[in-house]
Amino acid sequence: MSKRTDKSSVGHDEPLPNPFALAFGEPGGSRTDPPGEDVSGTTDGAISSKNGVSSVHGDEDGFSDLSALPRVVLRRERKGRGGKTVTVVEGVPVPLAEGLACALRKGLGCGSRIEEGGVVLQGDQVERSAAWFTARGVKKVIRG
Repeated sequence: MSKRTDKSSVGHDEPLPNPFALAFGEPGGSRTDPPGEDVSGTTDGAISSKNGVSSVHGDEDGFSDLSALPRVVLRRERKGRGGKTVTVVEGVPVPLAEGLACALRKGLGCGSRIEEGGVVLQGDQVERSAAWFTARGVKKVIRG
């Protein structure tokens, strides 16, 4: 028979750092920020990066005023999508489509993509997106 050795002391000369020390205000924790990013909080609670890598602000990329759009057509679709319901936004100029898809994604909390010149939102988002466009000044929102 061989002697059992205490496995807790094998190979550990110093105690391991407590991963929860910072959360509870105890000494012994260490915080490491990602290299190359200098992240700081602002007074309005938004997080921004000093080197311009990433930013999160209250406004959705400058889409707070869409009064220049004469009309937007919203329609529900299921055909050719494996039975999944999507909302198609038409009447958006192609240069604005990608930025608008990103703003809708943030504003409505759903997935979006660009497809054949229109923005496709995942799920039945007709009423929510109509309210979103109306709040931003679109003159005519057509639900179809």
